[in-house]
Amino acid sequence: MSLYYFILGKALLGKECRLDTPPPIAPEQWDTLFQIAAVQHTAALISNTLQELPPQMQPPNRNKFLAEQLLCQNASERHNKVLQSLLHTANKGGFKIMVIKGVTLSRHYPTPSLRYSSDIDFFLVGDEEAFLQIIQRELGATHINSQAYHHTTFKIGGTTLECHHDFLGTWSYRKMDELMVGMIKDADDSHKFRGESILLPSPELGALFLLSHAHKSSCARQVINTRGLCDWVATLKECRDTIDWTVVRKNLAENHLEGFLDVYNAIAIKYMGMPQEWVSKLEPRGAEYLANTAMLSAMPRPKGSRFRQYATKHSKSLFFATYLTVTGLVKHYRFTRRFDKSQSFTNYMTTNIAHRVKKVIS
Repeated sequence: MSLYYFILGKALLGKECRLDTPPPIAPEQWDTLFQIAAVQHTAALISNTLQELPPQMQPPNRNKFLAEQLLCQNASERHNKVLQSLLHTANKGGFKIMVIKGVTLSRHYPTPSLRYSSDIDFFLVGDEEAFLQIIQRELGATHINSQAYHHTTFKIGGTTLECHHDFLGTWSYRKMDELMVGMIKDADDSHKFRGESILLPSPELGALFLLSHAHKSSCARQVINTRGLCDWVATLKECRDTIDWTVVRKNLAENHLEGFLDVYNAIAIKYMGMPQEWVSKLEPRGAEYLANTAMLSAMPRPKGSRFRQYATKHSKSLFFATYLTVTGLVKHYRFTRRFDKSQSFTNYMTTNIAHRVKKVIS
């Protein structure tokens, strides 16, 4: 497990990595490491750094990693071509697009094409309905689904795109979502992507979204999102001096996420060799627990009880919707409580259930 983080640290930080000696690994453990890397979408990133390991530590079958690298690079090029076409069409029609995740984060990687992405996520500045008509006519967009409250999805040339209405799409994070949506107006419009104008989030918005999305992802699966951790380390390497940390920490603290940031930093420093002087604060107590959850990636995900499966299937029912809401809140609270103990369970449940009831009634 330690070797997994060591290789990620070397891949992202290069000479700035403070770890020198790779942890030992038995030959039979490489299959587990590959499974973790494949599920966490970091196998391509690892593949590029395996050659730096001593000869006696090389994996028995490196071809599996090389195959993931090739698939990732091909997918990256396809996405980039689609994004270029989308930006050209949008700019020509007077629309503005702010990309989140994807190229916003991969530009901080030593090799951008090795950051895995399954789709293209963006915010649209302009009328969505008119925009969808244009891309349907000019780019052949298909499978348009505007029913989801979180985002509108469609496909161009087999690539899935998501036009977001908010960032996280979960009402447990509604305050953070409202804050980040309000920060879109500060997006940087000075950038170009393959010759086309593109909006990029401000450094503060980028940091807040990255951390809150990583928290949401890790909470949902109860497993650390190591691709999100890689995004964070790559972002710190390039942008740590341009981020207003007062703004970031203030808003994370108000949303009970500051402790998660400190644990993330502790994992990056202890296991990936990130320089400690890059951060002002870290919390090592929760680092080992969260880092070790990566092992769960290699195990089959439980489907849950039969009752929960039935409840999910019939979630439009008021009874089952209430059941899923309450159990989901308890799960979220328990995860958040590991990193932030400032909010009582009673206050947390009362506030969130009351908000949910209001939303249902309205």
